[in-house]
Amino acid sequence: MGKSRFIHNTCIIDGIQFASEAESRRYLELKALKRTGEISEFELQPRYKLMEAFRKCPACGNNQTHIPGTSKKSVVNCQNCGTKTEVVQGMEYVADFKLIYPDGTERIEDVKGTKKFMDAVFIHKRKWFNLLYPGKYIHIVVMPPVKKPRAAHKAINEKRRK
Repeated sequence: MGKSRFIHNTCIIDGIQFASEAESRRYLELKALKRTGEISEFELQPRYKLMEAFRKCPACGNNQTHIPGTSKKSVVNCQNCGTKTEVVQGMEYVADFKLIYPDGTERIEDVKGTKKFMDAVFIHKRKWFNLLYPGKYIHIVVMPPVKKPRAAHKAINEKRRK
């Protein structure tokens, strides 16, 4: 998994590391839905290509395709003017889950602890996704944090003070 933009408590369930507690709780819910037959399958971290990597010429502005497998540092000259090109990295959206129902329909989910975690990067990627994948929709699943009992808060605060 890549580096997260947020500070979360990572959780490991069934040997799988989740970026947040909310995501791990949703995973447990999906396992239960699969056992009951409400969903036939679910996939973790499905990837959707939003933009291919390409090379840009700083002199004439010409774009040319980047050949996968070649180093970003390899020297590739512009086809028009011969100037060294720069690599513009590709972009992809990684959802949290893809659910597949018994009738074959799919549902793409992104789990958030609260709506405030819908940052600018996610909003932009969702717009690109909606443009490139018109038959699909990203469903936001808000899983608020589980409230800990008051005694647990006191114990945590005592540890922090020490």
